[in-house]
Amino acid sequence: MEWTTRNLRPSIDIVSLTSSKMVFILLNADVATANAMRRIMLSEIPTLAIEVVTILENTSVLHDEYLAHRLGLLPIDSRNARSFEYRDKCNCSDKCSRCTVEYSLDVKCQGESRVVTHYDIKLDSWDNARGAAAAPMPVPRPSVDTLAGTYGNTSYAAMDGSMENNANASAHWMEAPTESAQSAVGGAASSGAAYHGSAYDQPRTKDFEDAAAPTGGIPIVKLKRGQAISMKMTATKGMGKFHAKWMVANVAYKMEPIITINKHEAEKLTLEDKTLIVNSCPRKVFKLSSPKSMFSSTTKSELVVENLLDCIYCDECLNQAREMGVRDLIRIQPDETKFHFTVESNGAIQPEKILEICLITLEEKLAGLQQHFLEAQARSLGTKSQSTGRPGAPQPRGIDLD
Repeated sequence: MEWTTRNLRPSIDIVSLTSSKMVFILLNADVATANAMRRIMLSEIPTLAIEVVTILENTSVLHDEYLAHRLGLLPIDSRNARSFEYRDKCNCSDKCSRCTVEYSLDVKCQGESRVVTHYDIKLDSWDNARGAAAAPMPVPRPSVDTLAGTYGNTSYAAMDGSMENNANASAHWMEAPTESAQSAVGGAASSGAAYHGSAYDQPRTKDFEDAAAPTGGIPIVKLKRGQAISMKMTATKGMGKFHAKWMVANVAYKMEPIITINKHEAEKLTLEDKTLIVNSCPRKVFKLSSPKSMFSSTTKSELVVENLLDCIYCDECLNQAREMGVRDLIRIQPDETKFHFTVESNGAIQPEKILEICLITLEEKLAGLQQHFLEAQARSLGTKSQSTGRPGAPQPRGIDLD
């Protein structure tokens, strides 16, 4: 790869966006920029994850280690993770609300069986001054109508009640569809069924249990009659480069291919040869078109590109052309200034927010690099660089060497 200095002005074009996935195009950039963005989104987005689990009781079929591992991988709402301190950098003696969040999980099966999900996790400690809307709970969160009544979890109810008044919060962000659960639980409640903390904590038939199962809840363990789990959990701030449990998304990109068909060589091919070229591609990038000539009623099939972005650079079409003795029929090369990104969030942070934090982090890194470079240059010249105020801020000008 040739390294050249080009005055590129990168821009981003969002192709599609959902609550958990975003596809965008990075334009007018180079490979270094694209790779830096990908690595930041993979390993340097701060999130919250359960790091310490204290098992008080566990009579389930899973060992303590399995339960702790599953709890550590639960995605936790981390939209406000940047406001937390890293535990090893916090000024507190042990732990505080600025660096840790504490949860509890205490469930006992009263019926035939009971599926414990992340909806059963309750918030133990939280600084009310920061607002209930900022309380980080495992996601996806249950629907509004079943927050407290069905699952008996006031932690989710308090968080959701405050979030409804937040204009910046998406009304349906990672909200689990629970219409079937609502109808089943509502029917049981109208017939006089008593609920003690959760819709699961009473004997029921297998049909009712299946109907009332919460849709979207992440299963942790399944309990049988009499089995119970009780534990305390502590979540801390971290990054994917520290441990995989702090990873927030799966990120991939590909360079847009530039496929050029030599029209002069293609005209020499028979219809059978063109069909072989089309069929050689496993991703069906090519097709045969039959445009009518304005001077003739006959049609002539042409080899054209139909699905450009499906190309995976497998070179099967090039190999087929070489076997037919036509070496310059097709040319495929990547466009090193156009990158198609796919970001799949685990639910802790919305994908558009992940991109925003990525760009902020990249800017901070470049500003810090520039500051270190100027300081090193100043030391080599025996002078002091002029600071603009805040550490890591970009310098408005270079050093005058005259």
